[in-house]
Amino acid sequence: MIFWKRFYCLDSVSVIDIRLTLKKCSDVGIYSVRIKINYLKFVLAQCESIRDVHKYMRRLFQTLQSRLILLIILVALPGLACLIYHSFVARKEAINASLQQAINVVNVTTENQAQLITKTQHFLQVLSTLKALSNLKSDECSTTLSNILKLNDSYINLGAPRADGELLCNASPLKKSVNVADRPYIQQALATRKFSIGKFQVDRAIGITSINFAYPVFHQNDNEVVGLVVAVVSLDWWSQRLAESHLPENTVAYITDREQNIIAAYPANSKLLGTNIYSVLGNILERSSSLGHASKTFKSADNHLRIFVSRPLAENGGLSDISITVGIPFDEQLSVINARLIKIVGFLFTFVVLMLIIATWGIRKSVLIPLKCLLHSTQNLELGKNVCNISQCGTSELVDLQQRFASMAKTRLFAEQELKNSQLSLLESEQKLSRHIENTPLGCISWDRNFICTEWNRAAENIFGYRSHEAIGRQASELILDTKHGDEINTFYALLLQQKSGKHLNESVTKNGCRIVCEWYNTPIIAPDGSLDGVTSLVQDVTERKQLEDKLTQAACVFSHAREGIIITDAVGIVIDVNATFVAITGYERNEVLGKKTRMLKSNRHSPLFYNHLWQTLSDKGYWHGEIWNKRKNHEIYPALFTISAVHDEAGEIQTYVALFTDITEIKIQQLHLQNMAHYDALTSLPNRLLLNDRLNQAITQSKRNKQSLAVALLDLDGFKTVNDEHGHQYGDELLVGLSHHMKEALRDGDTLSRFGGDEFVVILADLDKTQDFEPVIERLLEAASMPIMVSDTLLKVSASIGVTLYPLDNVDPEQLLRHADQAMYIAKQKGKNCYHLFDLE
Repeated sequence: MIFWKRFYCLDSVSVIDIRLTLKKCSDVGIYSVRIKINYLKFVLAQCESIRDVHKYMRRLFQTLQSRLILLIILVALPGLACLIYHSFVARKEAINASLQQAINVVNVTTENQAQLITKTQHFLQVLSTLKALSNLKSDECSTTLSNILKLNDSYINLGAPRADGELLCNASPLKKSVNVADRPYIQQALATRKFSIGKFQVDRAIGITSINFAYPVFHQNDNEVVGLVVAVVSLDWWSQRLAESHLPENTVAYITDREQNIIAAYPANSKLLGTNIYSVLGNILERSSSLGHASKTFKSADNHLRIFVSRPLAENGGLSDISITVGIPFDEQLSVINARLIKIVGFLFTFVVLMLIIATWGIRKSVLIPLKCLLHSTQNLELGKNVCNISQCGTSELVDLQQRFASMAKTRLFAEQELKNSQLSLLESEQKLSRHIENTPLGCISWDRNFICTEWNRAAENIFGYRSHEAIGRQASELILDTKHGDEINTFYALLLQQKSGKHLNESVTKNGCRIVCEWYNTPIIAPDGSLDGVTSLVQDVTERKQLEDKLTQAACVFSHAREGIIITDAVGIVIDVNATFVAITGYERNEVLGKKTRMLKSNRHSPLFYNHLWQTLSDKGYWHGEIWNKRKNHEIYPALFTISAVHDEAGEIQTYVALFTDITEIKIQQLHLQNMAHYDALTSLPNRLLLNDRLNQAITQSKRNKQSLAVALLDLDGFKTVNDEHGHQYGDELLVGLSHHMKEALRDGDTLSRFGGDEFVVILADLDKTQDFEPVIERLLEAASMPIMVSDTLLKVSASIGVTLYPLDNVDPEQLLRHADQAMYIAKQKGKNCYHLFDLE
């Protein structure tokens, strides 16, 4: 038993069919119920969404603007659809016209190619009547065919097989016997006694791919078929004839036999000969055009869109022995047709959209804008705002309605505004005072006569940390004052009771327990009866200012008592302040340098480049440290160790320069003394061995650079030991000092005299243009060493032996040069002393 029931969703759109099947069990009388829902579950799940969309669309089209636009669209759509339909019909007619043009080209090509077949049929028919072909076994038959073949280039071979297929008469000589009785076109010509056409094959007589044509040869008396005359056409030749048909550019053409094998192709392609055309183009006969010709339009492998038309060239018994298929390019025509269609559709669409925009603009300006302005005016009136200016566009009825409504609304708003103005003026003074108190940077606190807080502004919150609701109602002593200052509080309270205002500084406590220094300005509030009603206090946190004052006091103490001289200048180097140590070092009093530039301290010992580098370092790094030689007030030049720092303001600009300096004269003297001890002989003040090595290296380098010579002379005093033994070492020391002075006077400027040790001296003679230039100097040294010296009324006299070597003749290192000079000196002593000897390189 089956029951049907149909249910409807709430929106009256969705329908649910439910089938109830009652089936009675075989054993018991119980029915089973099976319910089948014959509806898509997706619809059930989307019922709520459909209802929401329906509500949204209903709200959307409730507005006047949306309904007017929809009406314009509905009016314009039929015309637009008709115009588009007309455009597509015109496109279809243009395509059919192009197809007809393609078919016309195919018809012309078909007629040209059919004439070749007709010409061959007529040729074979005439050939079959020749007398020479009456005897197919004779040599005359072959000779005739050969001569005819030479006169006709349309064929590559002519033959005349007998009725049994045996080929004995042939234009081309036969290398072996040939029988063509199995060829279908031979059998067809014999059976029908008519002209027949073969298919793609390899000719047995000449071995070339070809298509053959046959015509029966009849006996002259009894009209019996005694043989056939056959014309062999080369497939390449036919392809050449097809190329001469003057087909349009990018056209393809194929001639096929009855089995649809390609026997000629355009453009010529020998690889396609013998190929089935279906494998190249598919079944081109699967669709017929309205013009009644087999045709198909598709894009071939070379990406050209063509219209393919197939026509028979020769038929026999309703079957096509030879057909031609031509593909005419359709790309350009279709592009022109589509472009024309796009332009028409685009123009129509643009025209409709433009009309829609103009209509929408007109409706908006004439109706919607005035209505919107009126709606805006009602909203402003509802909110108590001024009514907007009435637009003068639109219909006269709407303009008149807007003007009347605006007049009514302005009258009502004027009355309401007068009432508001009276209320606002009443509150204005109170609001100004409240804003001033709330936004002032000073804390403003009001107390009653018992010092209980009644008002607490935002600045007081920032100073003490209490919110207004936390502070109001609390007593000052438990809120911000320290109980240890009880006496001070009592004195202050007594003054207030006497109605005396004043300013005082005390220490207060914040919410988090921090102690701050506050400056208070208290004003008593007097009641009408003259009694004290309360106090208004203005308070300022001066903790940072107090700390800054303390720091400034400490800085001033350091500035005054520092052991270093301190100079403070502005950004251009004008002195702002100096300390007492500066006065002690330079000798200038403070009032002598204030307002003057620091260049008054310059000693002119440094170059402008030095000061440029100093200022550049200050600009780049913000500080400079180094030594400067300055001048005191008494014009004494002294060295000082300076540290100069640039001080920047909040904007990053240099505000002042601070220079700390120390007089390092004593340090410089000590350094000079240590330097002399390290490089000079303590007795004679001549360079010692360390300084000698340095100057010898420099002299060698200079000699190489200037390409000049230098001489190294080692001098040893003769008889100096005797002076020490007879008179003592003090006399010997005095003698060395005196001789060193005489020998220095004998040298040139730039020459070096060094005490090498004991009574030995080394002389460096540099810048010798010629090697012999050393001789006059050496002679003067010998004379100087021989001069008598008076020591304590004792006249002492010695001589000298000198060894000399020349660089770069003696091209060795400095140590080796000294050894060579020492060797030459010993030779000079061996010569008798008081002379010199030049080192012999050999």
